[in-house]
Amino acid sequence: MNVGGLKTITKSVVGELTHRLGIGPFVCRGKVLILAYHRVVTPDDLSRGHIEPGMYVLRDVFDMHVRWLVEQFEILSFSQLLTRWNDNEWDDRKRYCVLTFDDGWLDNYRHAFPILKTYHVPATIFLPTNYVGSNEWFWPEKFAYLLARLSQNSLTSVQRTRAGGVIAELSGMAHHEFDGQHGVSLDTVWEVIGRCKLAPPSEIQSGIHKLSEILAISVPHERVTINWSEVAEMAKNGISFGSHSCSHHLLTRLDEETIRQELQESNRLLRALPAGYLPVFCYPNGDNNEAIQGLVKQAQYVAAVGTKPGVEGQHPGNMYELNRIGMHNDVSETIPMFSFHVFRSAWGL
Repeated sequence: MNVGGLKTITKSVVGELTHRLGIGPFVCRGKVLILAYHRVVTPDDLSRGHIEPGMYVLRDVFDMHVRWLVEQFEILSFSQLLTRWNDNEWDDRKRYCVLTFDDGWLDNYRHAFPILKTYHVPATIFLPTNYVGSNEWFWPEKFAYLLARLSQNSLTSVQRTRAGGVIAELSGMAHHEFDGQHGVSLDTVWEVIGRCKLAPPSEIQSGIHKLSEILAISVPHERVTINWSEVAEMAKNGISFGSHSCSHHLLTRLDEETIRQELQESNRLLRALPAGYLPVFCYPNGDNNEAIQGLVKQAQYVAAVGTKPGVEGQHPGNMYELNRIGMHNDVSETIPMFSFHVFRSAWGL
C-alpha cells in the first residue's frame, strides 16, 4: 500500500472515532468555523479534467455537509457574524459556522445554491470582479487545458520540445524533469501550476500565450464563472458577496498602486449591487502581509480572510486575516472525515 492510501485509511479510522465520540463539534463550543469552499461539482464535471485537486467537493458531499452543519451548528451569515462581534453578542455554549466560497464559479450557482436554498442556509461568495459575466478562464485552468493537449498524437517533436521549454522556464523545472515529449499526469500538471504561481502575472500570461501558439490550440470560450444576473438572484436568497480583487492576481506579486486599484475598483463595483454586498476582502491564494492588510483596511473593508487554518472566538486576533478551514473532497467525503478535519483545525493540528 502506498503512503497516500495509508494516510487516507488512517484519517478514516481516526475520523470515525472522533465522530462517534462527538469530539469535533465539542471542541467548537464558543467558536465559529469559517469554512472555505471553492467548487461544488458533479462526477461529469470532474471527467472533463480541468479541476484542481483540493479545489472541489462533490455535490452530494456538499449536501451532506450542509445537513450535518445545520444539525450541529448555528449557521450565520457573514454579516450576522460581524454584528455579533461588534455588539459583543456571543454565547459560549453555542457552536457557530459561516460558509464561504472563493472565485465565483458557475457551479456555485448551479449546484451549491440550490442546496443552500433547500436548507435555508446563508453563504458568502468572494468575487474576482473582472471574471463575473465573462468567458475568461482562470490561468491555472488554462494551463491545465493546454498541458493536457501534450498527449495528442498529432503534435510534432518540435512542438513538444518548444512547449517543454516554455513550461520549464516558467515553472523553474529542469528540462529533464519536463521535456514535453510525453503526455503528463494530472499530478504533474498541478505541480507545474503550483510552481508557476510564484511567477509574475505578466510572465504567466505570456507563457500561456506562447503555449497556445506552439500547440495551435485556444482555450474554449466557455463561461465558468457566474454573471451579474445570477449574483442578483442569489442575493435575493441569502447569499452575500465580498471582494476577491479584480484580476485574481496574487497581491504579493503586485506593486502598491496596482494593489490599491484592485481593492478600490472591486469594492466600488460590489457596493453598487442592489443587495448582498459584504465589505469583506478575500486574499487571492491567501497571500498577504502586514502592508497589504493595511491597504485593505484603508480601502474601507471591515475585515479580510485568507487561507490560514483555524477557528475564531468571541474576540478575533486579527480582523484582517481571519482564520478559515479549507474544505475539499479528499478530507471531507464522509461525515467522520469532515468532523475530524474540523477537530484538527480547531486544535491547530
